[in-house]
Formats: sequence, C-alpha cells, structure tokens
Amino acid sequence: MKKNNLGFIAFPYNLKDLEVIVLGINPSKKNPYEGDVIKQYWTDWFRAMKVKKFYIKSADLPADLEPVLQGIISERSK
Repeated sequence: MKKNNLGFIAFPYNLKDLEVIVLGINPSKKNPYEGDVIKQYWTDWFRAMKVKKFYIKSADLPADLEPVLQGIISERSK
C-alpha cells in the first residue's frame, strides 16, 4: 500500500473536530487479509485528514451493529 501509494485521496481540510464511525465492514471470509487492508485504508485516510477520533467496526449482519453502537455510546458518555 505504501510502496504503490494506494489508498483514498485525502482532501486538504483539517477535520480535527470530527468524530466518525464506519460500520458494517464485512470482509470476505475467503481472504484472511481483506479486513486488515480495508481497515488500513480507512485509518490512513482519516489520519491524513486529521480526524479527531474514528471507529472502524466489522459486522456480518445489521443486527450485530447494535452492541457495537452501544459500546461506542457508553465509551463516549464517560
């Protein structure tokens, strides 16, 4: 990824006050590295734009997202 400069194109805004949740990443079970690659793309992009805080969460089913959201909300409430 770094050698070939692969990834999302960051725009020149400083998003230091933005918090983002990326939900429902569903990598292929046939490729054990796909989830790591997807998360790295998002992480690099958010860091390039100086996003204050971000979460990247996987889920096989939409119903699996509720406990993930509850965890993030309870973390934010502290």
